[in-house]
Amino acid sequence: MKKFLVLILLILNACSKPPGVPIENNISLTKDNILDFFATNGFSGGITLDNNYSIIKKEFLDYDFPKLLMDLYIKEGLLYKKDRFDCDKFTLQSSALMSRLLYNNIENKGVTFGELYYIKKGDLKGHAINFALVLNSSNKIVLEAFEPQLLKPVSLTAQELQSIFFWRL
Repeated sequence: MKKFLVLILLILNACSKPPGVPIENNISLTKDNILDFFATNGFSGGITLDNNYSIIKKEFLDYDFPKLLMDLYIKEGLLYKKDRFDCDKFTLQSSALMSRLLYNNIENKGVTFGELYYIKKGDLKGHAINFALVLNSSNKIVLEAFEPQLLKPVSLTAQELQSIFFWRL
């Protein structure tokens, strides 16, 4: 009986796996490529923890990922709570979901999605969001900021970009 129940649980788990992360074909970045990108754009204070990375498809970050993240928030009952579950906790949840989705990818690489900490315009406190390196319409690698509390990509001002004090992939 126990073996039968374990088998049922394994089948249910296999059927309920979330999709992998759609990536750009034939584009791979090394740790050095990532560090060079950030240095060239004037962002210091960051760290990469993997040696090789794939670039996430921008469409996934713009459309599919926010829906998956909202499903997580609803399922777990995650709501903003000042100092207890605020910007940095939402950012970590978003990174954790991306890691879970990445687990189902075939390639043995990280993806260019991480955390970004900066000083928000009009506020002297730090703020945490996610970011991804994606291809823009000209096939150039660009940084796209993603606000996990709003479930959408956001634009940072030049001042906010200059205020980045830590990033992590």
